[in-house]
Amino acid sequence: MVLLIIYFCIGNCPPDKPRHYCLIPPCLNAKCPAYPDAKCVDNYCGGCNADFYVGDTKVNCGQCPPYKPRHYCLIPPCNNAKCPAYPDAKCVDNYCGGCNADFYVGDTKVKCACPPLTIHQCKVPPCDLFSNCPAYPKAKCVNNYCGGCFADFYLNGRKVDCKKLTPPNPCRFSIAEFILETGNSS
Repeated sequence: MVLLIIYFCIGNCPPDKPRHYCLIPPCLNAKCPAYPDAKCVDNYCGGCNADFYVGDTKVNCGQCPPYKPRHYCLIPPCNNAKCPAYPDAKCVDNYCGGCNADFYVGDTKVKCACPPLTIHQCKVPPCDLFSNCPAYPKAKCVNNYCGGCFADFYLNGRKVDCKKLTPPNPCRFSIAEFILETGNSS
């Protein structure tokens, strides 16, 4: 008697990636050299795939490129890293080419530094006010606090201009802050 166990996806796969049946779970022997602390998730859509995630962010586990050799860090880079421009961004340790802290908002990598601009404290997150992008309806809004209160939109990891017609002097969406001063007249 032979016992054959087949592993497969329970959910639906996209039409272009049909469900595969695997003899062993893809994550059983999978490793992620670039992100050793990443969590492996079995993916049976389009093949027997091992997908790695840090939080909700899918990471590329391939070997580091030859020009960026893997570093071994005493302290994970994200332990002391901050992202003032995007305070809600998730930090992902990146050991390729150094001890790097990469920040993501969803699946979009963001730049955290904004010198010489100042980081603004906004009363309302900009994306709460500007939640849609007419030119790219599927774009994702990312709050940007560098030099003001801006709503930046990204589609497939690329920043897009949401205005259908670009004026000669384009500017980002911004929130004007008004302070209403009331005096006590006695």
